[in-house]
Amino acid sequence: MIYLKDYASFVRNNKLEDFVSTDLKNIHSFNIPLMQFFAHLNEKQLRATLRESLFRFLKGIENETAIKEVKASLENWKNNGVLGIPREAISLTDITLIYTAQKVTIQYPI
Repeated sequence: MIYLKDYASFVRNNKLEDFVSTDLKNIHSFNIPLMQFFAHLNEKQLRATLRESLFRFLKGIENETAIKEVKASLENWKNNGVLGIPREAISLTDITLIYTAQKVTIQYPI
């Protein structure tokens, strides 16, 4: 786990834009239905939203709070608290694909 923490810190501090680009590419390749709710955003806005999310994701790995944050996100989803998107509009498939895209991104050498 120590190497993952170091890697997350390195990416966050030195390669965040590359990480965002790779994750965005992975998200598009997975054709995640949830992304329809972000169709109104231009590329710059979408990247900014994703950058903020990935920054928190990497910071969570560094601080060993990532699992706690995922649980909190799932709880927010259950309580209709995800970006103003109704709970019924977010499927378990969406959640699984988003986390799969993040997993693929973090495994991709930057």
